[in-house]
Amino acid sequence: MAEHFFEASQKMLTDTLQNKLEEFLRTVTIKVEEYAKEIEIRLTNSQHIDSQFTTIIHEFGVETVDELMLYITKLYRLCGIKASRVDEEINQIFRDFFTATQHRNFR
Repeated sequence: MAEHFFEASQKMLTDTLQNKLEEFLRTVTIKVEEYAKEIEIRLTNSQHIDSQFTTIIHEFGVETVDELMLYITKLYRLCGIKASRVDEEINQIFRDFFTATQHRNFR
């Protein structure tokens, strides 16, 4: 959803904050892939996914969502009044993202 927001924001403006968000998304994606590979290895080897590893992943998720909230809020504001129109794609993405962030898993 954050990548979708990034793409929609590019249609409305050009700002250095977008470059920072793009780099953050790249970094996060690499880390998610590393966690996925580790989980795959553990499951393939019938290893237990312990609470310590689960906590590490959960904390990573919370921190990632917190950071994304900052990027998206700032970029949305920079997109101006047009972004607030109900028929704008970026408005729907913004609302969907913040609805999803209210899930207890991200707190």
